[in-house]
Amino acid sequence: MTINASANLSLQIANGPALSYAWAMKADAFDRITVLVKAGTNETVPLQPAAGSKVLFVALTSTDTSGQTTYDTLFGGAFPITSPQIIAGSSLVNQLNNTPNSVKLANAGAADSTVDIFVLRML
Repeated sequence: MTINASANLSLQIANGPALSYAWAMKADAFDRITVLVKAGTNETVPLQPAAGSKVLFVALTSTDTSGQTTYDTLFGGAFPITSPQIIAGSSLVNQLNNTPNSVKLANAGAADSTVDIFVLRML
């Protein structure tokens, strides 16, 4: 079964230029996982296995944007989630990690955070 998905990017600089881009993607599968990461803990979140070249789109968001919540493994290092993290295009994701089948989350903050992960991929 083919999954039809679309994404829109819109950026507006106050009193300046704007960028708008919309694209369509055809995929075979997706993962959407919402994880509560308790304060001071780590979580490893499994994703459906697929080679990095099969991943079309990855998005991570967190209720904590202070940088205390981080993600690892998809991109080979711990990155703070200070805003939505969006990676699109299988060639880019493939360069970052060839086997994105899990994401490691860590919360060094004093409050719990909720992380939402979305992965769109081919089989």
